[in-house]
Amino acid sequence: MTGYTMLRFTIRDLLWLMVVVGMGCAWVLERSYDRRQHAVQRKELGEKLAATYQREIDKLRETNARWRDGMLSAAVASLVSHCMTVDCSELPADDKALEEWLRSNPYVQVLRINRRGKTVEAVWGTSGELAKLLGDRPIAEFRLELERLGYKGLTRLELN
Repeated sequence: MTGYTMLRFTIRDLLWLMVVVGMGCAWVLERSYDRRQHAVQRKELGEKLAATYQREIDKLRETNARWRDGMLSAAVASLVSHCMTVDCSELPADDKALEEWLRSNPYVQVLRINRRGKTVEAVWGTSGELAKLLGDRPIAEFRLELERLGYKGLTRLELN
């Protein structure tokens, strides 16, 4: 065979190729699953905030019948959601105390807390005038409350 080089592969070479391809496929599948799951969670939060927004409009219509629909929509500010991600070296047994502290804030309307390993993600939302009043109150207190509630060794505190 002149001009052609024979390619020779051992069984070991083919097994390594199968391992690499299998790990690549598993990584792609896991990544696409995480993206879909995150999109579903964001959609659910958006729906909850939209329902809260609609309840606020309905309350304003009941209490102030002289306003027209267009004025009501302008009076209620846009929806605001907060997502804090925290990495800690030590976590309490559960996140009930953190959830109770966030819900004790009169401006928190929607809340979800997820825990993955040493990472805790807290999501809450406000709408209308409540969003303006809320400002960064929980954000400023968050670090202190985490320490008090047993979240020790804070390595990352991120707001999205």
